[in-house]
Formats: sequence, structure tokens, C-alpha cells
Amino acid sequence: MNYMKFSAIIFSAIIFFFYSSKVYHISGCNSNNLEKNAQKNCLLIEPSKNEIICNGFVVYNEKFGNNPVFNIYKENKQSYATFNFTNLSKEVKPYAWSPDNFLLVFRCLKKVKDRYQVIINEDTKAIGYIITKDFTFKHQTTEEHILSVFSVGFDNTDNPIKKSPANSSEILTYDKDEFYHPVSVKDEWLKIKWGVEGNWKYGWIKWKSKNEIIIELFYFA
Repeated sequence: MNYMKFSAIIFSAIIFFFYSSKVYHISGCNSNNLEKNAQKNCLLIEPSKNEIICNGFVVYNEKFGNNPVFNIYKENKQSYATFNFTNLSKEVKPYAWSPDNFLLVFRCLKKVKDRYQVIINEDTKAIGYIITKDFTFKHQTTEEHILSVFSVGFDNTDNPIKKSPANSSEILTYDKDEFYHPVSVKDEWLKIKWGVEGNWKYGWIKWKSKNEIIIELFYFA
């Protein structure tokens, strides 16, 4: 083996060790295939020591009454928006909002030190920060949030109700006039119930695909 070929092998081994020893998240794409992602110009980002990729939502904590003041901050910790249930800031368009029912939901992107980074405007995708010690808010994982809603909607053609959480399982009858209530989560499957108290019917649907939610969330009847 000549010197140039030997040097190339050593260099490749060092590069492999460097990247395989770190954990990355992928910005701007859903695929787990890094080769495909590279072709899509997706960006590999090394999380900082104080950064945790956020799973879920930051929501209003009902324990704090009916007229709290909400504070959203910029990255430099200056005030971005201040509002309450009677006066929503024009900069803010949450994932879910119902002042009559005291509902406020933001999608969470990541936790950075003592703050949650959230999408504060679903139209513009503007980013804001919520202090983790601001107890007018609480964090919910995606699974916790789905189980907290009244009912879910889904495309029964592409996502039929199954008797058990398996693609090969028997398909159950879908009734468009029923409310389908979330019961429990098992991996990408959501157990649902419908019918009447004391005579519930049960089945399973998929709630996510490629890390994206594929069901609708209905917060009220």
C-alpha cells in the first residue's frame, strides 16, 4: 500500500469516528436517510449542550385562572408580545386558540436553557420564546397533547380503523357521524373509542407518519 492511499484511509477513519460519536438532528426534512437528505440540501445541525429538540406543545396551564397575562420573548430576551384571553396580540397566531374556552396552544420546537422555542404565528412561522419557569404555561409531549383533546379526525380511506395496532389487522366500520375519542398511544398507533358510555367500541388508527401528525385535533364537542 503506498503512502497516499494509506493516508486517505486514516483520514476517512478519523472523519467517520468524529461524526459517529455525535448526535445530530436534521433541519428542513423528514427523511431519516442522510444520503437522500444531502441531495435535498438539508442541513445537519449539531445541538448545543443546552439545547434539546422539543417533542410536543406548550399550552396554557388551566390552574392559573381565567385572565392570566401571557409573555412571549425574543431570542435576546426582550419582550416580543404580551396578551391575554380578551386581547390577543397581532403578532400571535397560535396552533390552537379559543378565549371562550381558555385554550392556548403553541407548537414547541426546542428547549434552550431556561426557555421553550415555539412557533408563535402559524401563518408567518415567526419564532418566540417562553420562559420554562413561567407556570402559566406547561409543556406536553405530542402523545400527551393528543390524549388531552376531545376527539380526533382522520382520513378513513388512507388511515382506516384497525381492530389491532397492525397494518395487517382487520378493518373496522367507519361512521362519519361519530366522535372518535383518543384513549391511548402505542408507537405510531392511536387507540380510539366511539359509541356511548357503557357500550364503547374500540379500534386503532395511525396518528403520525414520518414524524408528522396525520390526524386532526378537535378540542371541544
